Amino acid sequence: LVTTIPSLPKQYEVSFDFKPTKWIGGWTSILHMTTGGNAGWGERIPGFFPLNMKVAIANGIDGNGNWYFWSPSMPLNEWVHFKLTQHLEGKDFVYRVYMDHLLLMKKVNKKAQEFKQVDIWMSDIWYNAQPGFVKNLHIAGKGDSDT
Repeated sequence: LVTTIPSLPKQYEVSFDFKPTKWIGGWTSILHMTTGGNAGWGERIPGFFPLNMKVAIANGIDGNGNWYFWSPSMPLNEWVHFKLTQHLEGKDFVYRVYMDHLLLMKKVNKKAQEFKQVDIWMSDIWYNAQPGFVKNLHIAGKGDSDT
């Protein structure tokens, strides 16, 4: 557990660099932001879970606490930059995920909400830690008073 932030608003950005050094069997974890649990609503906001040289990137989208998709395969011992954003565009909250500045996913989140008391885990207590390094973790939110 790195820290707990008071809130993650509806509009936010999360980014970091990751370098895997070894792939191990089974699910592992890189970064996991949660209001307390592992896979319910507000418990993967987001979560990065490697398996078989890819990363399942999970988040709370459209009321599904474990909505996810897979990244492309990642090479060992090379830095990869991940960036997630959710911003208000017109009347829609648009969720985007980038890997090395390439847009992997764009989706309107019809049930965007602010989450309170968010734990920031490097790895977590539910899965083995993914061997590797993380640097340049950045988490920023925009207040929701106007949304």
